[in-house]
Amino acid sequence: MTRDFAKKLSCPLLVAHGGADSIIDVRHGKELARIFHANEYIEVPRIDHNDMLFVGTIAARYLRFLESAIPPQQ
Repeated sequence: MTRDFAKKLSCPLLVAHGGADSIIDVRHGKELARIFHANEYIEVPRIDHNDMLFVGTIAARYLRFLESAIPPQQ
């Protein structure tokens, strides 16, 4: 089902994964980014599954991605 959905996706995509994720192996994040042809993949070393948003540099990258993905209002 994921592969079928990936073919239909037409919006910019960012995949972020903690390098020390104890719940979902980082290989799954890489594979997800590959299947969905992600515009950007972020792997954060030494970060566990639920700690991603606590890393300030990642939050800044999320914001930059969103700003580039959302067209400005006219």
